[in-house]
Amino acid sequence: MYRILVLVITVLVMVGCGSTIHPQTHTPEPPTKQAIVSSPEPAVEIQRVTGVDLEPCWRWRVCGTDLAIPFKRVDGSTAFLFGDTFAIADPAQQVGTDGWRSPVMLFSDIIPGGKEPFAFTGAANVSHFGAERFMDNRWQTGEEFTVIPTDGISFAETGDTIVSYMSVRSWNDTGIAGWQTNSAGLAWSHDGQYFERIGPIWQNNADNTNPFQMWSMQRDGDWVYIVSTRAGRQEGPMMLMRVPWNRMLEPNAYECLGNDSIENQCIPMSYGTGRHERPLKGRFGEPSLRKLTDATGRDVWVLSYLEQHTNRYSGSVTWQIVTRTTSAIGKPWSRAKVQITERDFPRLYGGSLHPDSTPDNLIFMVSTWRDKSPEFDQRYDVTIFQGSV
Repeated sequence: MYRILVLVITVLVMVGCGSTIHPQTHTPEPPTKQAIVSSPEPAVEIQRVTGVDLEPCWRWRVCGTDLAIPFKRVDGSTAFLFGDTFAIADPAQQVGTDGWRSPVMLFSDIIPGGKEPFAFTGAANVSHFGAERFMDNRWQTGEEFTVIPTDGISFAETGDTIVSYMSVRSWNDTGIAGWQTNSAGLAWSHDGQYFERIGPIWQNNADNTNPFQMWSMQRDGDWVYIVSTRAGRQEGPMMLMRVPWNRMLEPNAYECLGNDSIENQCIPMSYGTGRHERPLKGRFGEPSLRKLTDATGRDVWVLSYLEQHTNRYSGSVTWQIVTRTTSAIGKPWSRAKVQITERDFPRLYGGSLHPDSTPDNLIFMVSTWRDKSPEFDQRYDVTIFQGSV
């Protein structure tokens, strides 16, 4: 079996004080198999939600921005996490006077794709300037180039909110990776306005190949499940961990998940069934994990992410957003369904799933950042797409 061959990835998880943490291991019980019906139709564009011509620009100075990673707040509304954010459309033209900050958070109590047009209804950490960054960005000290959020999660029991992030060392594209990170970590807040960077740190290595740098989190009962991959959309695996929901700030509480595990090691997630089961590897970015419920009340786990695609006939390389499903977390994923391609939406990335999605109504937050050219207009904004599994 392939799984014996892939037990080679060692997790080096480091806290801020520099100590090394070895995640525990866990083998899930085989769940009852459930059929998941997939539609052949891809996702379609329904509404652009940021840009210099829209309300977030003049109301909170969120003009040029990306990601808009959605997660549920304690009060039931939805928070959206943005990365590098500017008060102008073209940050390359006004360096130093562009209103740059990161990360930024907006709120909304409107579910996208409904009869009412989507709009943001609030923001975190607002000043006279607009929506300020909601956690410490250490670019001024030279510790990092910027800090980018990767997902968020909140807990009604305590009122707390946790945001995962990656500390970017450099945005330079090496040809192997689109950027390099120092580490991944967690930031905590009790009021959901300003976040303190505390808790465990997943230190990257010198080769930029640590597979726990880009996160997505989903709670299920007493556990929070975490899908992760390498920084920079480089070749590598997709990994799975879990942690008790009330112990997320304890480094030793995290454990690896997989069909086969050995002490202090994690293995990639897989897809397919039986002799066709394969490790989930490729050039991945921006994972988004959500547990959804269909019209019959059945649970469906959905994983969305950006992946590189090579045309087998022409050899051309493009990026696309795909989804996979499984009836139980920890089991192999389905075949990938292509939802959005660069042919439909040039220079796309992101693709985070809205928590109010259902299997037959997936809501994606899709980014694009491209320079003006004879072929394309300049874009640096977020657009909602709607599809199904």
